[in-house]
Amino acid sequence: MDTKSPPFVVYMFVTPSGQAYVGQHGCYHAKWPDMGRGALPDGYTGGGKRWGPIVKEHKRDLIWVILKRFPAGTPKADIDMAERVGIRSARATYGDGCVNVFEGGAPTVADHKLLWADPEFAPRKAREERERRVAAIVASSPEIQAVIAEGEAARARRAEKKRLQR
Repeated sequence: MDTKSPPFVVYMFVTPSGQAYVGQHGCYHAKWPDMGRGALPDGYTGGGKRWGPIVKEHKRDLIWVILKRFPAGTPKADIDMAERVGIRSARATYGDGCVNVFEGGAPTVADHKLLWADPEFAPRKAREERERRVAAIVASSPEIQAVIAEGEAARARRAEKKRLQR
């Protein structure tokens, strides 16, 4: 079953050094030009762990191109497919300069294989799951919350005492 979407664009950012990033963005894009410099007209600069530091370095010098526009109500699968096509095109054009980690759109089997091939992923995922479970237990237990609050209060008293002794 497809979910419906607001208006979307599939875009590509390119840096002066030849790094590229393709993504999709839900926005009201009717009056946007087909290309520009810096962030998209609504201020968006894309997302992603590898892309974020590049944006910080090149934000004003980014060149963006709208690869495809979608009206409201377009099935998400169509938007995802256009993003995947854009990423493949960017990889063909920019090679290793394309910093997209995944294939685009909804995660694919290949995306999951890539994640689990990363030696840091499994331990990080296990830690996140443990933290999520602990947070759920803490949230459901007033007794645990009281113990944590007591510990935080004691820590604050010790810090204040040290501050006053200086």
